[in-house]
Amino acid sequence: MPERVPPRVRSLLALLVLSAVATAVFGQAQTQNRDGEPVTPAARSMNWTSAGALNALFNDKARVKRFLNEVANEGATSGQAFIGDVVTNVYEYRVVDLDADGWLELVALVGGGRPSTALEIVFQTPGGVPLTDRLTATYEGFVVRELVGFDVPDLEAVLRDLDGDGTAEIVMPQSIGGEGASGGPRLPAEIPEVFAWKDGNYANVSARYPEFYRDEVLPRVEQQLQMLEALPAPTDPSEQADRRADRERVVREIAEARKRATERQREPAAPPDLTGVLDSELTAGTPWANVSCNKATTVERRVLPEDLAREGSVWSCMMLSIAPIGPRRALLIERRGREPVLWLDDNNDGKFNAQESHEFPQTGDLQVRIPLIGARFPEYPITVRYRWEFFEPPAEPYTRVLLESAIAYVGGTVTIGGRPVRVEYPVLSDMMPTITGGWFRVDANGDGRIDDDLLSEENTPPSTKVPIVRVGTRYVSTLSIDADSGIVKLKEHPSADYQRIVLRVGDQLPDFTYQDLTTRTPRALSDIHARLVLLVVWSTWCPPALDELPWIEETSRTLGEKGLAVLGLPDDEKREDVEPVISRFHLTWPNADPESIRTVLKDRWQIAAVPQFIVLDGGRRIVGISQTFDSSLRGARLSKTLQQWLRESR
Repeated sequence: MPERVPPRVRSLLALLVLSAVATAVFGQAQTQNRDGEPVTPAARSMNWTSAGALNALFNDKARVKRFLNEVANEGATSGQAFIGDVVTNVYEYRVVDLDADGWLELVALVGGGRPSTALEIVFQTPGGVPLTDRLTATYEGFVVRELVGFDVPDLEAVLRDLDGDGTAEIVMPQSIGGEGASGGPRLPAEIPEVFAWKDGNYANVSARYPEFYRDEVLPRVEQQLQMLEALPAPTDPSEQADRRADRERVVREIAEARKRATERQREPAAPPDLTGVLDSELTAGTPWANVSCNKATTVERRVLPEDLAREGSVWSCMMLSIAPIGPRRALLIERRGREPVLWLDDNNDGKFNAQESHEFPQTGDLQVRIPLIGARFPEYPITVRYRWEFFEPPAEPYTRVLLESAIAYVGGTVTIGGRPVRVEYPVLSDMMPTITGGWFRVDANGDGRIDDDLLSEENTPPSTKVPIVRVGTRYVSTLSIDADSGIVKLKEHPSADYQRIVLRVGDQLPDFTYQDLTTRTPRALSDIHARLVLLVVWSTWCPPALDELPWIEETSRTLGEKGLAVLGLPDDEKREDVEPVISRFHLTWPNADPESIRTVLKDRWQIAAVPQFIVLDGGRRIVGISQTFDSSLRGARLSKTLQQWLRESR
């Protein structure tokens, strides 16, 4: 960050930037308020991707001034602001994108009676996001942040798109500093510096723009020197000293501009596109694998210290059954009035020691890192969940069901289009990251996290093919991973190679064809005419899916006459596997031949976990999807949920 610049002789100015990172478009907001009515409510409901809408809301300088003062003074439009005096004048304002996120910022050039000029920024933070120490105060989600002091002529000179990417950089003069030849302070020599939003703060990125200094700054200061030298020589000694000081200042500015025009100093070379490096540690995946625990036997309880064995209920579990490090015995102890404890045989020696005791937190999941000897990674992480919606421990007296992460990942950062993108590769039996055969994860939307939803575009299920993912507007797959160096290389694809249909509530599901399992006639999804269509992805080899079949049958019989249609999409190898199950459960709703829908389920929808329920309205718009930890479309609640949706669709 540049240091604060002392006051200048020009008008006292400050730059206030309002960044509204809204999470949804709320439609047309009010554009006219009565005199004195706060502007903040209208600003909060505004579409901050629309320059026209924002210009309609902030339609004069008075409204901009009122809004800035509301934010700075926590709702008041006058009075003492936490950053100093209130804004008294708004000279200019513009709507621009400063941080390349697609959302617009309101930038205002203001005067406020402060002792020096300042660059200040206001953000609208999404709900629940904690403020960092760089953010000074907040009101209604808008956050004011003071950065640096500057004297600026106008917004056109300050907000510049230097690289033509559609976002604005901030160009501000900065003092070069130094001592004069006589030992006294020189007149301030300045050079324009370029700033951009990076990692939660404004960063000096001047070294990225040598062309700016070569084509614009250097010719300007060279012309200033020519104009000085063309002036008549002064005769007064005082004027002669001023002329020498002016010339010395401009010469120093020329030298600095030439240096910046020919060098990319202080800026490391950007990593090559579509390459990156993996981390040295593993990351635990989402806990979704069931771990059934039964009452511990007397022999099993004896391995515990006597006081613990008497403290509460003890349950015997076998964990990590599908993890590459192999299964581990565990004992779950439910203590009276305290959080449960998981004793996990980390070193697999058949005994428990004090280091193998792990207490569950009051909220959230238990994180455990198992030490590994002689392996590529020093530890294997797992996440264990004790309380979850489908199972509450007090409700079941005979068993306990935990959830554990069945997969660990090695993550890393890959550069795609000049931006860092988080990727995660599964580690399988050989403890090596794999390109195929496991869940591949990527931060496709750039929000800094990877969505845990298995149907999300950021999760790609196991396949024999190398998965192609969409990151922004680009389509890439993994070309290679060097296990020794950790270097990852990606490969770009045309959009036609990307076959996935992401299932999202609100989207229309594309039509598909299938063969009816019973009649063996070709059908299409669009042939089904009903107010609601329940698509059931199930399999004969999945006990939880089989448990749902009676509930689906009851729902079909109860709501069929009220506008519900059910279509089964069995995820099996052949029809001969499905037909006996349909007969055993006396299912009356139609099912597709599994061979006729394999491409839809595996390649297009990329469903890897069953049962999966997808609910459509009459226009094939998705109105509901069963989530991993959501029971609203499971068991007895299925009929109640669909009955409510049928009432709402009238």
